[in-house]
Amino acid sequence: MSTESAVIQAPPLPSWVDSHCHFDFAQFDQDRETHWQYLQSMGCAGLIIPGVTAATWPKLIQICANKPWSYALGLHPYFLDQHQPDHIEQLQQMCHTHTPVAIGEFGLDFALPPSTFLAQRNLCEQQFKLAKQHQLPVILHARKAYDEIAAMIRRTHFQQGGIVHAFSGSVQQGHALIKLGFKLGIGGAISHKRAIKLRTTVMQLPLESHNPTQGNRQGNDIGTQYRSGIYTYSEQQQTIAEQTKQHFQQVMQQAGFDAAITTEILPAPTFYFAEDYHQQYLAKEPNGYCGLGGLGLAY
Repeated sequence: MSTESAVIQAPPLPSWVDSHCHFDFAQFDQDRETHWQYLQSMGCAGLIIPGVTAATWPKLIQICANKPWSYALGLHPYFLDQHQPDHIEQLQQMCHTHTPVAIGEFGLDFALPPSTFLAQRNLCEQQFKLAKQHQLPVILHARKAYDEIAAMIRRTHFQQGGIVHAFSGSVQQGHALIKLGFKLGIGGAISHKRAIKLRTTVMQLPLESHNPTQGNRQGNDIGTQYRSGIYTYSEQQQTIAEQTKQHFQQVMQQAGFDAAITTEILPAPTFYFAEDYHQQYLAKEPNGYCGLGGLGLAY
């Protein structure tokens, strides 16, 4: 009698980009390359490293050279005592002589002493205006200031969008920022045992990546494997998913979409990975066909 053992090859990890990583900080100086190698082994294809002070911009730009890392330049409210009146002008010049992908990290931090609020507001608004002038998105820091940040975006008529880093606001605040053209960054806090409110909030925010009205198809791809589905692990998740489906159906109708949502919502079954040739298809075939596409609606 003979026995055989089979080694099951794990599917390749999907590529992703870390959109907010302070990889220029001194804590990484001794082992930055080791960390980067580990990130690559986990599927990370690139980094966006936000700047926080004028003094650190040159180092930031230098470490991004010859790496698949992009940088943003900004003046973070946490380091308010390090910012000087001429730093906005320096930021203006850096945008002319260098190639930041965004302005940031900047914003409002109302967990800091109230005596700093006026200076924070002035610095934040100046950076919104500078980003608007250069047609760049922004990377925003906000603590206890989501409503004021949203108001400033409207007041400055800023339309370039960006990312609100480590979002921890309410469902209503999240929707308001999404409607203003922003993506919400959800940080590691969501994994904390006590972060029940944050997890519940994120479950109620739109995570649209496909057309949910096409039944067993997406674009030209037809078959049950292309159906729209949400699979839940608790009664609470099931209820939230059903409520979200009903609400999004109303949003679709208001926008002129009459088709019914066909997304199935079920308790999570056993999960099976797709065949290997489906894994990272667009990475293998950059010009390949992808039928995924949303409706372009936010709610």
